[in-house]
This record gives sequence, C-alpha cells and structure tokens, in this order.
Amino acid sequence: MATDSAKVMGVVTEEAIAEPARRRDGLVDGAVRGDGLLVLGACCAAVAATESCDVVDSEAVKKALEAANAFHNRAADHVVCSAGTVEPGYFMDQDVEGFRRSMDINYFGCLHVVHAALPAMIKQRETERGESGGQIVLVGSAFSLMACIGSTQYSSSKYALRGLAESLRNELKLYDIRVSIFYPGNVDTPMLERELALTPPETLTIEGVSNPLSAEAAAQTLINGVAKGHFSITTDPLVYLLRILSNGVTPRHNTVLEAATLPLVIVIQTAFLVFMDAVVEYSRWQRAKQRRNEKKDQ
Repeated sequence: MATDSAKVMGVVTEEAIAEPARRRDGLVDGAVRGDGLLVLGACCAAVAATESCDVVDSEAVKKALEAANAFHNRAADHVVCSAGTVEPGYFMDQDVEGFRRSMDINYFGCLHVVHAALPAMIKQRETERGESGGQIVLVGSAFSLMACIGSTQYSSSKYALRGLAESLRNELKLYDIRVSIFYPGNVDTPMLERELALTPPETLTIEGVSNPLSAEAAAQTLINGVAKGHFSITTDPLVYLLRILSNGVTPRHNTVLEAATLPLVIVIQTAFLVFMDAVVEYSRWQRAKQRRNEKKDQ
C-alpha cells in the first residue's frame, strides 16, 4: 500500500540546478504533494511530462523510467527521490506489517527509482564525454539522524535510506554521478497534519514547539544545497548540529569549523539525551500513578 506521495513520479526539465549552458532533464518522485511537489515547482521552468506509478512496484518504476527517457530522448540528469510515508506510534501498538509498509515506501521505493534510473544515466555519461554524470538526491529526515519514542517505524526506514545514500555517494564516483541526502525537519504539508494527529505525547514533548518550515522554503533549501555540491543538506540549525554529530565517513561542509564546534555539540547532545530520557521516565511514572489510582477506585 502506497500513499499518494509514493505513487507519482514527475519528469521535469530542470534549470535551477542544471548547468546554465544547456537544458538538462530531471526526475522527481513523490511529486504529487508536499516536498516532492514543491521541488518540482521550484526547480522547473516547465513540466515536460509526467509518468505515474507505484514506487513500491519495481517493474512499474522501470516502465515509467523507460517512458520518461523515451519522451526526452535522453536519461535523467537529476533524480530526486522524495516519496515517503510516516505513521508515528508506540512500538507495541504497531503491527509488523506497518514496518514493512514503511520500508517498502521510504526505503525500497527510493531504491527502486535509483536502481532503475542508473543504467541509462551511466550509459549517457559514457557517451557524453566531459559532461557530469548527473545527480541523485534522496530525501531523508531529521529522523535519519536521531530516533526517539514514537518514531521506531519511521526512523528505521529513514536510517536505512541514509545508509543507501552514504554507500552510493562513494560507489557512484565510478561514474561521476553525485549523490546527496536531504535531512528536513518538520515541513508544513498535509502529511505533517496527519503525523501530528498520530504522534504520542512524549514524542511531541521531545520534538518541542516549533514552527514547521514551509514546503516552498524546504524545496529551495534542497536546491541550494545541491547547487553548492553538498552531500548532506539540512533545513535548520538543530538538524545541522545533529548532522555534525552524526556525520559518519562522509564529506563535511566546513571541516575546520565543525571540528571547532564539536565539543559544544557534544554538550548539547548530552543535555538533550538527559531531557529525552527524562520525558519518557516521567511518562512511566505517570502511568504507574494512574494504575495505582485506578486500583484504589475499584
């Protein structure tokens, strides 16, 4: 089962992040609403064609890619994988099928698109000597960098997507194809409204009160990050600090600056860890108190 955002791939003529010398083609999946739709609108002068498919179905994805490439008579130069779904909740209240569904859309949906797009991109790179091999962007989440109560289903799939991005970043240098991963915080979309309605109170407390970023601003941040050649792209200072802390063996934006700020980031991380655990322990105490009161009333 796929959400609407996982069912559509927008095939676009992309100019905002392409080389200005010539027109290049791009692919945005998950472009029916939310981040994907705004990326599509922000980076495109015109929509040349669309191909609809369920990204969970790898064969359907291949056929959509073939149709898109045939329409443009070339492979995509930019591929943005933004299809996704989120179902917050307590781990013990969620069934295993929900975890499979989340992995099918958030991880395998993106993997299917990249795997289907790469052969034509690689072949095109070999025939167009001197040209860049193209760009792949995977849309992760702040929950690709941290996890807490209520996020087990979503974070698991987004951590997997991060692993895919980091592996591909290194491997696709074989073909001069660049890879980036986008770590947005909360973005003001219909999906966020549904997410907040399902989110446990402890998770809401940990996330804190913050104004979600507009989808337009998130899309522009992604485009700007790609234009700067960043592997990791974030939307706000707190997620940026998370990225510094969890960078792994991937490129940094400014190695000297990040090394200098790392001690402060570790202090902030430690304080937040204490806060995060305290929220859950307080909830446990409240539940125990409620059970005691219920027994007294019986």
